[in-house]
Amino acid sequence: MKKIWLILISFCIFTVVTNAQKNIDITSKEAKQIAEKYVACSGFTKHIPSDKSCSKYKKVCDLDDFPCQFLKSEAFGYIPEQQNGENSWVIVFRTRGKLKSKITGTRVRVSNDGTEVKILREKIFLKYVNDRF
Repeated sequence: MKKIWLILISFCIFTVVTNAQKNIDITSKEAKQIAEKYVACSGFTKHIPSDKSCSKYKKVCDLDDFPCQFLKSEAFGYIPEQQNGENSWVIVFRTRGKLKSKITGTRVRVSNDGTEVKILREKIFLKYVNDRF
């Protein structure tokens, strides 16, 4: 009987620890680093890192909406966001080349735990980005 209780308690502790690790919120600086690596490895910036450091992200810049090398490599600012009850970071990048704009930027969403990163189609006016790096 003691063995069963010990197994049950161990399982409960494992479940609590595992769920706590899944919901760790990253800081804006960590989200910035993740987003900058994502846009570089995806081919959206002028400089693409080595294949070894980009194993997590694939080059996807062949899309019409997001051409290669159209973003500056350093993030401009960030906005904390909540969508469907989930917290995330929106990291804003300035554009360059043919798509260069002084008033709008491109948004990259980073999940609260840093595991999901996605470039968003909607532009954002840079004047609404209060939190800058």
